[in-house]
Amino acid sequence: MLFVSILAVLVGTVTVVLYSLVTRGVRGTKKKYVGTGKTPAGEKPKAETVDAKQQRRFMAFATPVAIATWAVLLWKAPTLMPTDVKAPQNNPAVVQPE
Repeated sequence: MLFVSILAVLVGTVTVVLYSLVTRGVRGTKKKYVGTGKTPAGEKPKAETVDAKQQRRFMAFATPVAIATWAVLLWKAPTLMPTDVKAPQNNPAVVQPE
């Protein structure tokens, strides 16, 4: 499952970056996803806010993990639901509660 979720993150990130390159161009994409960088000489460094950090994220990890979980469930579904389920036999050797 870990491999599938990592693969989903990679595919999603590449898709988001390529889409951003097409819609915003190289400079717009760089401005959106690259941090603040160096502080110019003579200026105080600005603290980056939580909102600014969250806007730079490509994608959250929860979505690919959910997709990977469903992919594994669908992949393993035939083995999870066997068709040859038999009713339990009445075994006299088993102690029955009174």
